Amino acid sequence: MRAPLHFVAIVPLCLGCSDLFHSTADFRTACETDGSACDSLAPQSICSLDRAKAEAASRHACAWLGACETPLGKQRYAECYTAALTAFDCTIAPDFRPQGEMLAYWTCLANSRSCTGVRACVLPEPLGTCNDNGTYVRCGVGKNARALLECTGVGAKVHAATCLAWGQTCAEGSFPGANAECASSSTPGACTETRCSGTRVIRCANNRDEGIDCAFVGAGACVPSTFGNNYTWTGCQSTGRACMATDIVACEGAVAIGCPASKELRVDCGALGSACTPLRLAQTTDVGLACVAPSSCASDQCDGNRMTSCNAGVTRELDCKAEGLGSCEMRQTSSGSNAACAAPLSN
Repeated sequence: MRAPLHFVAIVPLCLGCSDLFHSTADFRTACETDGSACDSLAPQSICSLDRAKAEAASRHACAWLGACETPLGKQRYAECYTAALTAFDCTIAPDFRPQGEMLAYWTCLANSRSCTGVRACVLPEPLGTCNDNGTYVRCGVGKNARALLECTGVGAKVHAATCLAWGQTCAEGSFPGANAECASSSTPGACTETRCSGTRVIRCANNRDEGIDCAFVGAGACVPSTFGNNYTWTGCQSTGRACMATDIVACEGAVAIGCPASKELRVDCGALGSACTPLRLAQTTDVGLACVAPSSCASDQCDGNRMTSCNAGVTRELDCKAEGLGSCEMRQTSSGSNAACAAPLSN
């Protein structure tokens, strides 16, 4: 089973929290004991974090996001953790670092220590309750336009998942009654041609646009690449060294190396819990597809405070209590039954 890489943003930490990650408890409380030092963020790089600190940051961000909002879609713990770890550990994909609005989103989320703070990161503008019957997912409006809004009935709390975390925006369903989904463009409808549109990759798969906006990652540009005499494809360019575009991905140990958009792109599969398997890309420029999990794993499960969540064959475990959250619970979302920690009562 393949473990595709999700690219998210570097998260700078507040000046008073530069030694934040000695333990999970330190991550939650260090800034709280010196709030004045955390009122402004220092422009320091997250890339000084070692693996243990990056893992602690990833657990915190994704546990609180799922608890306070929803484990809908890619916001499910295991998928979120993989993306967050790629952001916090700058050695995983050093030439494909996120930026811009994604950077602001993850900066906000990393420094949130309450559900009120998490909501402000996901939804820039306040939101009321659901006003229609039934369970559905729609796009936000205004400053919330990048968010998927999930409702379960009149008067229920709106739960949100932002497409911004994945370099995308929200697009309404392509037919009446269809749930909204993340895409490179907010324009609904069938996807007919994979191409560049400014900085956006319009990528057609299963008659849907599954592309991203390259402005948020790497060199910030969408470029077409011709792989020999085979075909021309489009993708986001990295900041790596120049190379001859190819659809072949090679391995150096557990590191996948490719050049799908005329710049070298390396992905450390081992850091993601996977092995590297050489392959030839087919209608994609995602070098992370060479990261192959060693085995399959079970769906999300809860056991008291313990959560087990699976993504592409890699199992992630979480102790909800250690994150300052309630016990693990299974939540029904439009994307299935997924595990999440219960939100703290005081939030």
